[in-house]
Amino acid sequence: MRKQMVLMWQMAIFFLFTFVSFGIIILHEKGNIILYPKIEKELHHYFEKHYQTIQNEVIEGKLVYSFQEKSYSLLYQNQKNHDLSFELIYHKNKKITSTYQKDYVEGNQFLKKTTMQIQKEIEKILQENVSKVNIESTMTLDKMKSKTKKQLLKQPSKKIAFYEVQFTTTLLNLSAHEMQEKLKKIDALLEENECNPLYYQGKFVLQSDGTRGLILRNITRDIIQKGELETILNQLYQEEKTKDTNSGIEMEEIV
Repeated sequence: MRKQMVLMWQMAIFFLFTFVSFGIIILHEKGNIILYPKIEKELHHYFEKHYQTIQNEVIEGKLVYSFQEKSYSLLYQNQKNHDLSFELIYHKNKKITSTYQKDYVEGNQFLKKTTMQIQKEIEKILQENVSKVNIESTMTLDKMKSKTKKQLLKQPSKKIAFYEVQFTTTLLNLSAHEMQEKLKKIDALLEENECNPLYYQGKFVLQSDGTRGLILRNITRDIIQKGELETILNQLYQEEKTKDTNSGIEMEEIV
């Protein structure tokens, strides 16, 4: 009888310990729910104090607790494009920080997602002509012309000229003519598929020696289609320069 009582007490203590442990885990994962109204009120006050001018253009999300960061965050999304957003973050030391400048004004996360979508499309178009493709925005959202910014927020597209196509390819030789012909082919393929990059950056690797090559920067469609690139590159070769001041084209040797 006594052994049964001891066993029952042991089981009761075990279940109580398990219940409390799960309760603590859930509380940590959800954050202190009791504090939600107080923290939300402080974040609302912070928003009204600093971002009153954009009140009518954003939608407020729900307060979220991050177990890993031990912080609370409130998301604000642009009404026209939800990918353009920023967060107000309430840290465990009670300090409030904001990603407004980086994510909403400059649009870093929005541009990152947009260029990734364009990159996937361009990779398919150029898959037989290059070994690697990377797409980068040439400027932050706040530096763009008003028309370009509105177009991007309305419907992000490879047709909008705001990005640079960076690619890597191999050539039999690194002559100005060979590089120009390769760029002509790449540009023609992209134009056929309604891609409209502002610039190209090409990494041309020597086929016989993968450690040697050239990187060309700041190449525009206009220069390619006018056939001016070969002349510019030959001039850089002859004068042993790395930049053409008129076109802005730069050349870097890989050794």
